[in-house]
Amino acid sequence: MRTLVLLLLFTGTLSAAEPLAPVVAKYATSEFAPVVAVRWVPATRQVVVLNEDGTVRVWGEGNDVPLATMPAPPSTSVPAFGLTVSRDGRTVVTTERSRLQIWDRTKDTVATVATEKASPALKDVGPVEFAPDGRGLYALGHQAHFVTLGPDGTGAKVGGQMPPAFGKGERALIRDQPLVSLAGGLGVAYYEGYEVDEVRVWDFAKNDVAAKMELREGVRPHPFALTPDGQSVVLVDQRRNPIPALEVYESRSLTQVRTVPLRHIVWTDARRTFSPDGRLFAVEIDPKLDCSTYLICAAARYEPLAILRHDKPDRLLPNEYQPPRDGKPSRKTVSLSPDGRRAATAFDARVHVHNLQAAIDPTPPKAFDAAACWADLVSADGPTAMRAVYRLADHPAEAVKLFQEKVKPTAKPAAGDVAKWVKALDAPAFAERQTATKKLTAAADTVEPELKQEAANNASPEVVQAINTMLDAVAKSRRKLDGEYLRAYRIVQTLEMIGQPAAELLKAYAAGAKGAFLTQEAEAAKSRTP
Repeated sequence: MRTLVLLLLFTGTLSAAEPLAPVVAKYATSEFAPVVAVRWVPATRQVVVLNEDGTVRVWGEGNDVPLATMPAPPSTSVPAFGLTVSRDGRTVVTTERSRLQIWDRTKDTVATVATEKASPALKDVGPVEFAPDGRGLYALGHQAHFVTLGPDGTGAKVGGQMPPAFGKGERALIRDQPLVSLAGGLGVAYYEGYEVDEVRVWDFAKNDVAAKMELREGVRPHPFALTPDGQSVVLVDQRRNPIPALEVYESRSLTQVRTVPLRHIVWTDARRTFSPDGRLFAVEIDPKLDCSTYLICAAARYEPLAILRHDKPDRLLPNEYQPPRDGKPSRKTVSLSPDGRRAATAFDARVHVHNLQAAIDPTPPKAFDAAACWADLVSADGPTAMRAVYRLADHPAEAVKLFQEKVKPTAKPAAGDVAKWVKALDAPAFAERQTATKKLTAAADTVEPELKQEAANNASPEVVQAINTMLDAVAKSRRKLDGEYLRAYRIVQTLEMIGQPAAELLKAYAAGAKGAFLTQEAEAAKSRTP
């Protein structure tokens, strides 16, 4: 059986290799209820902070007082736990087990939605997120039902349900809380049974298993992280192993994408999150009762970039929340900004904003070097590539011009050219076969169905082998983000970070040939852009 993830073991003291991100803003809620969630308002440096009592505040960097406040709802014994913000930043939704609070910031009105009245499937509602287009809400309800709602919380429609059990006599049950990507429509759960244990990926739209993986005896994985779009999943093998490593899987196939050794990670119940675009990953390290420390990784290859540290204050503010003196840990959370430049950490009643860009690129050059940035976009070193992304994003006009000149929207080759190249794969001359292979490899994303059909029907064993080898190599390179795939990934990351000045180029890339990596990355970025 396949080995699962050897993930995130704490291996000693923190390394000095990753720089410490400086704190650029501090907010204190000064209330009895701790902070339970933090989200960013897209395209701004404003953070939305939810306290356990349901109070919501919006803070802006450089402001000592909140920009806006949603008072706590009528008293309830059930604490608030969920927070989501619309793409335009105008609507904030908070979640309790039995109700949603929907705050319209433009009108400064709050609507209360009793979830069980909206739909029986929303009894004990779980996470709630805005749909990618911002026109509705996705929710995980009672016993892992997938439910869609209108933006005002009405019009509930029940979709698929992740089954709580499987196997002969329904004897294998979900052991831990399942992970769900609401935007991606996927759920990941660990099923433990008498005869077999499995990790299963559930497709809510099809109401069926998208992928499953049987576990070796003695392995108990713990769902660890799922990208916002549901494309990648990080799991945990809870056995201790002398070689700590992070392993990433493609969700819909559970194909292993990469293994990344890490020096210092805590492996159990670590707080972790992705940035809204899934390009940065934060995970708690070196947990202590008097501080919270996180490692920031670039999710392209999960290279460590920077460290966040939030120390517990020596003095409490008047009426500030104090954790119970029973040995239980303080309330902590972390959130990464949509533009990848900031991170917010919450510790009980305090929120700190950290400058990731200053940590990763502390001394940018006086003169902008477009050629150097272009070369660094394909660097295998995460900090080097991220510095290039930041520098390009800080020079939007030059960056857009550079990309327009260097990279055109992906075009699908003519059917006649594909047929000619396929025929050349069986040519007597090596140079002719090599040229055809290069051209087909470059176009493989856009003509994959045709190549697969050719491999199934072609009479030449040499051609079939060449096509299959080529398709396997392209798929592996695409999964691992090697070569030009990595550059395309970071080009789109830069354009998304630039925002409106890059909107037309991003739109042009998204209109490229279907199936192409650049096209799909640009389409996904467009869907996240207000």
